[in-house]
Amino acid sequence: MRILGDLGEPGGREHLETALMLFEATDELWGIASSQNNLGVESYYEGDWNEALRRYGLALDGFVRIGDETSHATMLNNIAEIHSDQGHWDLARQGFAVFVLDNRGSANRGLDFEAAIHLNMGDIEVRDQAAGVRWLVEQGLSLIHISEPTRPY
Repeated sequence: MRILGDLGEPGGREHLETALMLFEATDELWGIASSQNNLGVESYYEGDWNEALRRYGLALDGFVRIGDETSHATMLNNIAEIHSDQGHWDLARQGFAVFVLDNRGSANRGLDFEAAIHLNMGDIEVRDQAAGVRWLVEQGLSLIHISEPTRPY
């Protein structure tokens, strides 16, 4: 099965732009924000970090507007990933807490560590990430509070 919009697929960006246009025409706020995020991902992998930051910012605004806290947190993570990739650790002194989690299944830690998610992706590493977020909240380092997602993925 071919999914249009997959990274590297010819025409993927154009399909995402079309989706964004349709969501905007119907004022589907979650679709608009999600499309902006997906276009940000495309830009990130194309190496256009400024465009990725712009798209992630638009997605962030949309997810905040509709109250989707899970996607809001994802956008903050995407933005922080770019700053981290660029070596802008100085942002930590400007109100950002930089938290890097090496959850089970992460690469380059040996087969035993990586094998934790073999044929079980989306479980153990997500639990590790959720535990990391809970720890940040408990330490008072996050303004995000934990709740159920407002929209399934």
